[in-house]
Amino acid sequence: MSKKRIVLLIVSALLIIFGIYTMNLSDEGPGDIEAYTGKLTMLEGAEDPDFGIKVDSPILIRKVEMYQYYKFNEKLRKDFFDKHHPQVKMEIFKKERIFKNPAFPSEPKAEVFCGKVKIGDSDLLLSDEILEKFSLKKYVNFETQPEKLEVSGLKNGKKVFDLVPIDDKTYSNSVDGDWDVGDLRVTWYSIDPDDLADVYTAAGIVKDGVIGEKDYAVYIYDREISKDEIVSNSSSNNKTAGIGLIAVGLIGAVICLIPLFKKN
Repeated sequence: MSKKRIVLLIVSALLIIFGIYTMNLSDEGPGDIEAYTGKLTMLEGAEDPDFGIKVDSPILIRKVEMYQYYKFNEKLRKDFFDKHHPQVKMEIFKKERIFKNPAFPSEPKAEVFCGKVKIGDSDLLLSDEILEKFSLKKYVNFETQPEKLEVSGLKNGKKVFDLVPIDDKTYSNSVDGDWDVGDLRVTWYSIDPDDLADVYTAAGIVKDGVIGEKDYAVYIYDREISKDEIVSNSSSNNKTAGIGLIAVGLIGAVICLIPLFKKN
Protein backbone atom coordinates (compact mmCIF):
# COMPACT_ATOMS: atom_id res chain seq x y z
CA MET A 1 0.00 0.00 0.00
CA SER A 2 1.37 3.42 -0.98
CA LYS A 3 2.11 6.15 1.57
CA LYS A 4 -0.79 8.25 0.23
CA ARG A 5 -3.24 5.39 0.76
CA ILE A 6 -1.90 4.78 4.26
CA VAL A 7 -2.37 8.45 5.14
CA LEU A 8 -5.87 8.40 3.65
CA LEU A 9 -6.69 5.27 5.65
CA ILE A 10 -5.49 6.90 8.90
CA VAL A 11 -7.49 10.06 8.18
CA SER A 12 -10.57 7.95 7.35
CA ALA A 13 -10.23 6.05 10.63
CA LEU A 14 -9.95 9.32 12.57
CA LEU A 15 -13.07 10.68 10.83
CA ILE A 16 -15.00 7.56 11.81
CA ILE A 17 -13.82 7.82 15.43
CA PHE A 18 -14.64 11.53 15.61
CA GLY A 19 -18.00 10.87 13.97
CA ILE A 20 -18.87 8.29 16.65
CA TYR A 21 -17.76 10.76 19.34
CA THR A 22 -19.93 13.50 17.79
CA MET A 23 -22.95 11.18 17.67
CA ASN A 24 -22.44 10.38 21.37
CA LEU A 25 -22.59 14.13 22.03
CA SER A 26 -26.06 14.13 20.49
CA ASP A 27 -27.21 11.80 23.29
CA GLU A 28 -25.59 13.93 26.00
CA GLY A 29 -26.96 17.22 24.64
CA PRO A 30 -25.25 20.61 25.10
CA GLY A 31 -24.89 20.20 28.86
CA ASP A 32 -26.54 21.96 31.78
CA ILE A 33 -27.40 25.15 29.92
CA GLU A 34 -29.90 27.82 30.88
CA ALA A 35 -31.91 29.95 28.46
CA TYR A 36 -33.14 33.53 28.90
CA THR A 37 -35.38 35.56 26.62
CA GLY A 38 -35.90 39.30 26.45
CA LYS A 39 -34.76 42.59 25.03
CA LEU A 40 -31.04 43.42 24.91
CA THR A 41 -30.03 46.39 27.04
CA MET A 42 -26.75 48.17 26.36
CA LEU A 43 -24.99 48.88 29.65
CA GLU A 44 -21.66 49.78 28.07
CA GLY A 45 -20.73 50.07 24.41
CA ALA A 46 -17.81 48.23 22.82
CA GLU A 47 -14.44 49.97 22.81
CA ASP A 48 -11.13 49.60 20.99
CA PRO A 49 -8.73 50.68 23.77
CA ASP A 50 -5.69 50.90 21.49
CA PHE A 51 -7.22 53.54 19.22
CA GLY A 52 -9.58 55.05 21.79
CA ILE A 53 -12.70 54.34 19.72
CA LYS A 54 -15.97 53.64 21.55
CA VAL A 55 -19.38 52.92 20.05
CA ASP A 56 -22.91 52.47 21.36
CA SER A 57 -23.03 48.92 19.99
CA PRO A 58 -22.61 45.38 21.37
CA ILE A 59 -19.53 44.84 19.20
CA LEU A 60 -16.81 46.81 17.48
CA ILE A 61 -14.91 45.11 14.66
CA ARG A 62 -11.40 46.25 13.86
CA LYS A 63 -10.56 45.31 10.28
CA VAL A 64 -6.86 45.30 9.33
CA GLU A 65 -5.84 45.11 5.68
CA MET A 66 -2.46 45.10 3.96
CA TYR A 67 -1.60 46.36 0.48
CA GLN A 68 -0.43 43.31 -1.46
CA TYR A 69 0.45 41.87 -4.84
CA TYR A 70 -2.11 39.58 -6.43
CA LYS A 71 -2.74 38.04 -9.84
CA PHE A 72 -5.91 38.71 -11.80
CA ASN A 73 -6.51 37.78 -15.47
CA GLU A 74 -2.81 36.93 -15.77
CA LYS A 75 -1.86 40.47 -14.79
CA LEU A 76 -0.06 41.64 -11.68
CA ARG A 77 -2.18 43.96 -9.56
CA LYS A 78 -2.04 45.48 -6.07
CA ASP A 79 -4.82 46.07 -3.56
CA PHE A 80 -5.80 45.73 0.11
CA PHE A 81 -6.62 42.31 1.58
CA ASP A 82 -7.40 41.25 5.14
CA LYS A 83 -5.56 37.94 4.70
CA HIS A 84 -2.03 37.17 3.62
CA HIS A 85 -1.84 36.61 -0.15
CA PRO A 86 0.57 33.91 -1.30
CA GLN A 87 3.61 34.91 -3.33
CA VAL A 88 2.72 35.75 -6.91
CA LYS A 89 4.58 34.14 -9.80
CA MET A 90 4.48 36.06 -13.06
CA GLU A 91 6.00 35.20 -16.43
CA ILE A 92 7.49 38.40 -17.81
CA PHE A 93 9.35 38.32 -21.12
CA LYS A 94 9.45 34.51 -20.83
CA LYS A 95 11.25 34.75 -17.49
CA GLU A 96 9.52 33.80 -14.27
CA ARG A 97 9.56 36.46 -11.59
CA ILE A 98 8.30 36.07 -8.02
CA PHE A 99 6.66 38.95 -6.18
CA LYS A 100 6.59 38.32 -2.44
CA ASN A 101 4.09 39.87 -0.06
CA PRO A 102 5.35 40.58 3.46
CA ALA A 103 3.79 38.76 6.39
CA PHE A 104 1.11 40.53 8.39
CA PRO A 105 2.58 42.40 11.37
CA SER A 106 1.69 41.13 14.84
CA GLU A 107 0.15 44.51 15.71
CA PRO A 108 -2.35 45.82 15.08
CA LYS A 109 -4.33 42.65 14.54
CA ALA A 110 -7.95 42.23 13.51
CA GLU A 111 -10.13 41.96 16.60
CA VAL A 112 -13.71 41.97 17.80
CA PHE A 113 -14.31 44.07 20.92
CA CYS A 114 -17.40 43.48 23.03
CA GLY A 115 -19.48 45.74 25.24
CA LYS A 116 -21.59 44.92 28.28
CA VAL A 117 -25.08 43.81 27.31
CA LYS A 118 -27.91 42.58 29.55
CA ILE A 119 -30.71 40.32 28.35
CA GLY A 120 -34.28 40.77 29.54
CA ASP A 121 -35.03 41.19 33.25
CA SER A 122 -32.46 38.60 34.30
CA ASP A 123 -29.63 41.03 35.11
CA LEU A 124 -27.35 38.55 33.34
CA LEU A 125 -24.65 39.80 30.98
CA LEU A 126 -24.02 38.13 27.65
CA SER A 127 -20.55 36.60 27.42
CA ASP A 128 -18.03 37.76 24.81
CA GLU A 129 -18.48 34.34 23.15
CA ILE A 130 -22.15 35.16 22.57
CA LEU A 131 -21.57 38.79 21.59
CA GLU A 132 -18.89 37.80 19.06
CA LYS A 133 -21.63 36.01 17.12
CA PHE A 134 -22.92 39.48 16.21
CA SER A 135 -19.76 39.94 14.14
CA LEU A 136 -20.78 37.12 11.78
CA LYS A 137 -21.88 37.79 8.22
CA LYS A 138 -25.54 37.53 9.23
CA TYR A 139 -25.17 40.78 11.18
CA VAL A 140 -22.19 42.62 9.66
CA ASN A 141 -21.35 42.01 6.02
CA PHE A 142 -18.41 44.06 4.74
CA GLU A 143 -19.68 43.72 1.16
CA THR A 144 -23.30 44.76 1.71
CA GLN A 145 -22.60 47.17 4.55
CA PRO A 146 -19.72 49.31 3.27
CA GLU A 147 -20.23 52.13 5.76
CA LYS A 148 -17.26 52.47 8.07
CA LEU A 149 -17.35 54.15 11.46
CA GLU A 150 -15.90 57.59 11.88
CA VAL A 151 -12.82 57.27 14.06
CA SER A 152 -11.67 60.73 15.07
CA GLY A 153 -12.01 63.40 12.40
CA LEU A 154 -8.59 64.71 13.40
CA LYS A 155 -6.06 64.45 10.60
CA ASN A 156 -3.32 65.26 13.09
CA GLY A 157 -4.57 62.75 15.64
CA LYS A 158 -2.38 60.55 17.77
CA LYS A 159 -0.18 57.87 16.20
CA VAL A 160 -1.03 54.27 17.11
CA PHE A 161 1.18 51.35 15.99
CA ASP A 162 2.94 53.84 13.67
CA LEU A 163 -0.44 54.52 12.02
CA VAL A 164 -2.20 57.87 11.81
CA PRO A 165 -5.77 58.85 10.85
CA ILE A 166 -5.77 59.82 7.17
CA ASP A 167 -9.48 60.68 7.14
CA ASP A 168 -12.53 60.40 9.40
CA LYS A 169 -12.80 56.62 8.88
CA THR A 170 -9.32 55.24 8.29
CA TYR A 171 -5.94 54.80 9.96
CA SER A 172 -2.90 54.02 7.81
CA ASN A 173 0.86 54.44 7.66
CA SER A 174 0.58 56.13 4.25
CA VAL A 175 -0.81 59.62 4.75
CA ASP A 176 -1.04 60.58 1.08
CA GLY A 177 -2.76 57.45 -0.23
CA ASP A 178 0.22 56.53 -2.42
CA TRP A 179 0.26 52.91 -1.28
CA ASP A 180 3.30 50.64 -1.19
CA VAL A 181 3.17 46.87 -0.75
CA GLY A 182 3.06 46.21 2.98
CA ASP A 183 1.15 49.38 3.90
CA LEU A 184 -1.69 48.87 6.37
CA ARG A 185 -5.25 50.19 6.40
CA VAL A 186 -7.41 49.93 9.52
CA THR A 187 -11.18 50.53 9.55
CA TRP A 188 -14.01 49.78 12.00
CA TYR A 189 -17.51 48.33 11.77
CA SER A 190 -20.31 47.75 14.25
CA ILE A 191 -24.06 47.22 14.56
CA ASP A 192 -26.56 50.03 14.83
CA PRO A 193 -28.51 49.29 18.06
CA ASP A 194 -31.70 50.27 16.21
CA ASP A 195 -31.14 47.26 13.92
CA LEU A 196 -31.28 44.76 16.78
CA ALA A 197 -34.33 42.52 17.10
CA ASP A 198 -37.00 43.27 19.69
CA VAL A 199 -36.48 39.94 21.45
CA TYR A 200 -33.51 37.57 21.75
CA THR A 201 -32.96 34.22 23.43
CA ALA A 202 -29.50 33.48 24.82
CA ALA A 203 -28.49 30.10 26.17
CA GLY A 204 -25.39 28.66 27.80
CA ILE A 205 -23.73 27.90 31.12
CA VAL A 206 -24.30 30.68 33.68
CA LYS A 207 -21.43 31.69 35.95
CA ASP A 208 -20.68 34.82 37.96
CA GLY A 209 -23.61 36.72 36.45
CA VAL A 210 -22.61 35.94 32.84
CA ILE A 211 -24.47 33.64 30.45
CA GLY A 212 -22.38 31.76 27.92
CA GLU A 213 -19.41 30.48 29.91
CA LYS A 214 -16.26 30.01 27.80
CA ASP A 215 -15.45 26.50 26.45
CA TYR A 216 -19.11 25.47 26.53
CA ALA A 217 -21.81 25.60 23.87
CA VAL A 218 -23.37 29.06 23.51
CA TYR A 219 -26.46 30.10 21.57
CA ILE A 220 -28.13 33.35 20.55
CA TYR A 221 -31.40 33.57 18.60
CA ASP A 222 -33.21 36.67 17.38
CA ARG A 223 -36.53 35.23 18.55
CA GLU A 224 -38.09 33.48 21.51
CA ILE A 225 -37.15 29.79 21.68
CA SER A 226 -37.43 27.28 24.50
CA LYS A 227 -34.54 25.48 26.19
CA ASP A 228 -36.01 22.11 25.14
CA GLU A 229 -36.03 23.19 21.50
CA ILE A 230 -32.41 24.40 21.74
CA VAL A 231 -31.33 21.06 23.25
CA SER A 232 -33.26 19.14 20.58
CA ASN A 233 -31.73 21.18 17.75
CA SER A 234 -28.23 20.73 19.20
CA SER A 235 -28.66 16.95 19.48
CA SER A 236 -30.04 16.73 15.96
CA ASN A 237 -27.16 18.79 14.51
CA ASN A 238 -24.57 16.64 16.32
CA LYS A 239 -26.19 13.46 15.07
CA THR A 240 -26.26 14.74 11.47
CA ALA A 241 -22.63 15.88 11.68
CA GLY A 242 -21.58 12.55 13.20
CA ILE A 243 -23.30 10.54 10.46
CA GLY A 244 -21.64 12.73 7.83
CA LEU A 245 -18.15 12.24 9.31
CA ILE A 246 -18.63 8.47 9.56
CA ALA A 247 -19.89 8.29 5.96
CA VAL A 248 -16.89 10.24 4.62
CA GLY A 249 -14.53 8.08 6.69
CA LEU A 250 -16.07 4.86 5.36
CA ILE A 251 -15.85 6.07 1.78
CA GLY A 252 -12.17 6.91 2.26
CA ALA A 253 -11.49 3.51 3.85
CA VAL A 254 -13.23 1.68 0.99
CA ILE A 255 -11.16 3.61 -1.57
CA CYS A 256 -7.98 2.52 0.25
CA LEU A 257 -8.97 -1.13 0.63
CA ILE A 258 -10.45 -1.86 -2.81
CA PRO A 259 -6.99 -2.36 -4.44
CA LEU A 260 -6.11 -4.95 -1.74
CA PHE A 261 -9.25 -6.98 -2.48
CA LYS A 262 -8.56 -6.81 -6.23
CA LYS A 263 -5.09 -8.29 -5.70
CA ASN A 264 -6.58 -11.19 -3.78
